[in-house]
Amino acid sequence: MSKITLSGLNGQFDFDVYDAGASIDSVPGVFALSRREIQSGKGLNVVLTMGESKDMRAAIAKVADHPVLAGHGFNAICVLPVSDETKRVSIFEELAMRRDLPCGVIRD
Repeated sequence: MSKITLSGLNGQFDFDVYDAGASIDSVPGVFALSRREIQSGKGLNVVLTMGESKDMRAAIAKVADHPVLAGHGFNAICVLPVSDETKRVSIFEELAMRRDLPCGVIRD
């Protein structure tokens, strides 16, 4: 596991990063599905889609095998556990509004 900081409109949020095949806990939170690359010895995550859910494992499982994600090189899952629904939706909206997501957004 590694970490990535994603910037929103008003703040920064630290996500845990896992390989696409990893088992993610069934907890509420915000997640990003990305293409992780190594360039000049540093990890680079290109966020393909984002979502928020009361059960990240179930939400990710619904879309992880989608051909559009595969076509964009999906190989990493970034997760930020957030149990409070109001806060979770706020963080998701702040992050998603700042990005051009090639695979759209995922809402639970």
